[in-house]
Amino acid sequence: MIGAYDEKINVDLKIKDKYYKVINFNDSNIDSYVPTIKMWMMNALELRDKREKLVFVINEQINDEKVNMFIKMLSKYADVVKLSEFNSYFK
Repeated sequence: MIGAYDEKINVDLKIKDKYYKVINFNDSNIDSYVPTIKMWMMNALELRDKREKLVFVINEQINDEKVNMFIKMLSKYADVVKLSEFNSYFK
């Protein structure tokens, strides 16, 4: 996938007409994830401008205030689905 500035946007899956990005949160990376979340918010905006649909799949290995904040941030720009609910997302 190519962004608005011809940069490569690395998504994990494409199913039908949607792109999926899996984001893994765990104890070792949670504090350093703010820049990554903001980058993906911007990627979602760029893809939306191109009329591409992005879905974030959150692998929530920890249940933390920060994870909930990140989910809230991402959900302003794209659909967010927890990995545990991914299969039911297609029903």
